[in-house]
Amino acid sequence: MPTGRISPSDDDRRKLAAIAAALGEIGLSLPGSVAVRSYRCGKARCACHADPPRLHAARLRALVDELEELSVDVISTDPRLKHLSAGPSQKG
Repeated sequence: MPTGRISPSDDDRRKLAAIAAALGEIGLSLPGSVAVRSYRCGKARCACHADPPRLHAARLRALVDELEELSVDVISTDPRLKHLSAGPSQKG
């Protein structure tokens, strides 16, 4: 079993920092899909403002997806773990 921490590259650390910063900017997040509500603006009804908590939830899911993808990329390039992606052992 490998010992020590997996060390992301400088580029991966920048990506991780960007994801962490974006997560820190998200406000209230409600479950569900992105919903657009219509409201009265002037004389016409407009569907031009989205419900912010639902947008936050969508952004949160997108950031979690990015974090998971980055994690898999970093872990899969760690040379100590190459044996895990090599398939089943031929020893028998």
